[in-house]
Amino acid sequence: MIEHILDQAIRGSESEQDRILQTLASTPNETLPAIIQIFSKNAKKLYWEPAMKVIRLIGYPRNATAIPLIIEHASDGNSLAHDEALLALSQIPPNVIIPYLLEIFLGKEQGNKLWAYRVEDICMMFWSVDPIYAIRCGPAI
Repeated sequence: MIEHILDQAIRGSESEQDRILQTLASTPNETLPAIIQIFSKNAKKLYWEPAMKVIRLIGYPRNATAIPLIIEHASDGNSLAHDEALLALSQIPPNVIIPYLLEIFLGKEQGNKLWAYRVEDICMMFWSVDPIYAIRCGPAI
């Protein structure tokens, strides 16, 4: 169902896409869980950018359950949702995001090879966001 709606948005004009995505964002309780599922391994990556835009349009605090997903795509320069995720991240107060980042840096995954890549990606993300993230997270790195 949600994929069909995102298909319509992708194929439509820019104004049509904006209207469709705004409509999805207007019902966050129903839409957000389905949008988050778009990012599962089985979904088409083509949907990632408009799906992240819906998450951004839903706005904080209603999109709080998507914060780990926002961080994941904002820190992944290869993600098709990267730019939208950076925009979404910029609309959430740093004091909300920083505990999530610290959990990644100091959490149970620490020392794992994939953890090192994730930390590197987040550090690269620091070049694109407010300096407060690097300042507040720096001691943990």
